[in-house]
Amino acid sequence: MLVLVKDFAGVTPDGSAPKPHNQFFDGRSRKFAILIEGRFKRREGVEPYNGDEVEFGSDFDYLPDSFPRAPLDAGLKVAKWIDPAMYDLSVRHLSST
Repeated sequence: MLVLVKDFAGVTPDGSAPKPHNQFFDGRSRKFAILIEGRFKRREGVEPYNGDEVEFGSDFDYLPDSFPRAPLDAGLKVAKWIDPAMYDLSVRHLSST
């Protein structure tokens, strides 16, 4: 796992000096990136996965009625501003179709 934060000035895990610039952010408006690399185990009789079949995210079946929806909506707006590729397929959206 690799975590990149634009203009990071904090403490690194190994105590080394932070890199003030990373070319990953050149020409992009993103503020951070989390890169994960892995391999799927091969299983006999099962075709290997391709990139179109793999998804990453969080999935919740429902939100309790007492859950404060406004803070969640505000947080999702901030997350979409940080990562424009993120989308919200919430229970509210599913129930309206």
